[in-house]
Amino acid sequence: MASGISLKKFDGSENVHVWLRMFENWQTFHNISDVDVLNAVGSNFEGQAATWLQTLTSTQTENLQIFKECLRNRFCATETNTLLGLRQAHGESTSEYLSRAEKTSLGHELSENYKVQFAINRLHTQIKKYVVSKQPKTFQQLRHAVDVAIQELERDSKQELDIQALTLQIKETLRNETLNALPA
Repeated sequence: MASGISLKKFDGSENVHVWLRMFENWQTFHNISDVDVLNAVGSNFEGQAATWLQTLTSTQTENLQIFKECLRNRFCATETNTLLGLRQAHGESTSEYLSRAEKTSLGHELSENYKVQFAINRLHTQIKKYVVSKQPKTFQQLRHAVDVAIQELERDSKQELDIQALTLQIKETLRNETLNALPA
């Protein structure tokens, strides 16, 4: 393969649309013909993608557009299930989850509004209840709504701590007054 910018290996587990975009940019940067890029692409496949590549006919590997369509057809199917199964993992930051959700949603024929709704539905409950009321329609709006929700949660948490401290102070004062009021 051409020297300079290297092309990331594709194993079939990542978003095929993201990889294809990198592939097309790599081909353009290196000014590689479709024929040459088809001859070279096999060295950038590994795992299940490399196995799948061996199942293609010569017709499917001699035309770049047909090859890309076959690649999408094979690896987009798993992405649909991934989009439907999106869920913020325990210990995963909201920012990490939103990045993963946005990346997973690339290439789907749904409008961004629906993709955002999938992402919202699988947020941690504590954040989700704040975000839903903001009705974000884009990932940018969703990120902003999450930032606001986190600020509100932090403020609520601080107020709760202040209330707890005040409650303890009142209890202590009442206990002291009760002890002082008792006959010695």
